[in-house]
Amino acid sequence: MKLLLFVIFVFVAPKSLAQFGTEQLIGTDAAPPVVVTVADIDGDGYPDVISGARSTNGVSWYKNLDGQGSFGSLQLIVDLSEIYGVSTADLDGDGDIDILVSDTYQDKVLWIENLDGAGTFGPPKIIDNNADNVNDAIGVDLDRDGDLDILAAIDQQNTAAWYENLDGLGSFSARNLISSNLLGCRSVFAADIDNDGDLDVVANSANTFTISWFENLDGQGNFGSQNIVAGQAAYVADVFCADIDGDGDMDIMGCTNGDDRVAWHENLDGQGTFGPQRVVTNEALQCTSVFCADLDNDGDVDVLYGSTESAIVENSEIAWSENLDGLGNFGPKQVIGNELKLTRAVCAADIDGDTDMDVFAASQNNNKLVWYENYMILGVMDNSLRNLRVSPNPSSDKIFIDSKNESIEEIVVYDIFGKRLFSEERDVKELDISHLQNGLYFLQITTHNGSLIKKILKN
Repeated sequence: MKLLLFVIFVFVAPKSLAQFGTEQLIGTDAAPPVVVTVADIDGDGYPDVISGARSTNGVSWYKNLDGQGSFGSLQLIVDLSEIYGVSTADLDGDGDIDILVSDTYQDKVLWIENLDGAGTFGPPKIIDNNADNVNDAIGVDLDRDGDLDILAAIDQQNTAAWYENLDGLGSFSARNLISSNLLGCRSVFAADIDNDGDLDVVANSANTFTISWFENLDGQGNFGSQNIVAGQAAYVADVFCADIDGDGDMDIMGCTNGDDRVAWHENLDGQGTFGPQRVVTNEALQCTSVFCADLDNDGDVDVLYGSTESAIVENSEIAWSENLDGLGNFGPKQVIGNELKLTRAVCAADIDGDTDMDVFAASQNNNKLVWYENYMILGVMDNSLRNLRVSPNPSSDKIFIDSKNESIEEIVVYDIFGKRLFSEERDVKELDISHLQNGLYFLQITTHNGSLIKKILKN
């Protein structure tokens, strides 16, 4: 009865449901990594990891071998010397994932075609060879013609610009200027800020301590004048757009490494009128990267951030803050890991197929790419249970339990209302769920070292 009451309590008042495991190494041969992102490079249904580095093996990827976060060795995409931005997009419309690169050292925006959909890449194709210290480039449809254009942040030219995909096959136009008044423009994001059905542009200006947005006036990529969102944001390092308060419009999240702050601005009217800075934390020491995602599976947007080492903390931190009420009131900083040095980038994705968001980080000074598993544990967890895996998840018929060296004493299945449905005793290795209706369920797994509860999805 105690367990039933506990599960019901979790649904009524969820609190910090995400519990992250220890650092798991992806690779150390991309040196030193400053970018990490996740996408299915080889079309096998499992998300892989892509890295950008500043020295050797500039752009590379690591295959997710089993769909559970076991990675293969580095596979080189292109050997460039100094990368600050790597993103993924289907730039030629053939259904697979290509690579978009900001080659900061050579001042180039370029893309690399995935030739076979299996991770065999062609030579780099130059989009712009005069983008002085380009820091960021992403694939977005700015002119609403159904293909992906490119949006870029060019630091030394104080510029946000875009390049039209002319034929949907990856032939790009010359630079289309959005603004050249963004001193130290290093981060850009595309979102429908004014709710008119097209993508507007958000950009930072690190040297003037501002975040700005530019209206897509006609849906064709003709942009209006600069709208300043934030002032006195001490050295804006990164920006991200998401519906933080759940009101249906896009708000802006930013991190600043001059004042160790992660903060957001509310879109007050859904038209791009933004409120004052609302601080998430002042403890993101020299924050370098920010990413928004539902980390605790409660239906709202939390915030993930990375930092560098400082005079206060020797190692950098990867941390998150919970959106407590879905309205943008955040809880305290929760440290996921602090083993790395100079964390340049963080992101989140479900790498192990268990329906929750895991966390990834690139550590420049450790030459490491790492990930942290999100266990989404709703019950009691003993450290010895961290390696227990449930797969596949989602599943239509059978769930397999990899308990490593743990002997399972009992598995109990509950529905979302806390009702006990059935149980299995003794050393259970598989569980038949074919008779259950599609939906969300909970497994209470008990071993001699303790118990935990994991979510499963029947489909």
